[in-house]
Amino acid sequence: MALFLGGLILGLASLLAVLLMEGGSLGALIGPSAFVLAVLGPFGATLMGAGQQDVRNLPKALAIAMKGRTPDADAVITLLGRFADRARKEGMLVLESEVAEVEDHFLQTGLQLVVDGVDGDHVRGVLEAELDAMRERHHALIKFFHTMAGFAPIFGLMGTIVGIVGVMGQLEEPADLGHGIALALLGVLYGVLFGNLVYLPIANKLERLHNLETEARRLTLEGILAIREGMSARLLVERLEARLAPERRVGHQQRFGQAVAEATHEEVA
Repeated sequence: MALFLGGLILGLASLLAVLLMEGGSLGALIGPSAFVLAVLGPFGATLMGAGQQDVRNLPKALAIAMKGRTPDADAVITLLGRFADRARKEGMLVLESEVAEVEDHFLQTGLQLVVDGVDGDHVRGVLEAELDAMRERHHALIKFFHTMAGFAPIFGLMGTIVGIVGVMGQLEEPADLGHGIALALLGVLYGVLFGNLVYLPIANKLERLHNLETEARRLTLEGILAIREGMSARLLVERLEARLAPERRVGHQQRFGQAVAEATHEEVA
């Protein structure tokens, strides 16, 4: 949330700084009619091509974009390593007691399938279907904000045109022309501002979070299949960490301690 709000504040501050440097005032940027058109216009146009479920998910999507919470890949690897260690030492059925305590629905589903003795191809198929459904939900919301970002400058221009038409109807009062034209041009400013400083950043943030969540889900899927194969915790950690950037790889020993690492090494040997 800090980065999101910090970027928004920085963008607005740069606009105000330029305005003051050019001798303008804050009041010159206030235009309620332009604001309404820049917000409601793109939203209404985007609604026309959206689904009802997409609209219901918008508040949640905004909250996610603000908070930026995704599954922690490191925590996922550590948790899967612990499950692999228990399953190898005590048998696969011991994980049945863990399933009910797992909060992550994706991980819970995969573990339950493994405990039930489902074959690996079917486990992969079910979890891949979950990933596909997640991708469709996320992409629909990302597209919603991308579409709003595309519409915003157009509606801003429409606001400017409407404003200029109104000004042209008052040519008999030249003293008011400057103020009227300034208000009309606010439409373009608001459209570009909301499109590039609000809607597009939200879409980009949601897309980045989607990629991070997909990465964590892929790790979970491979880890679940490795547990089903009876893989040791050490080998599982090595396999999953290979998907991470080198600086994020800490190894089994650091995750579980020297004693556990030595015991697992003896079992593999």
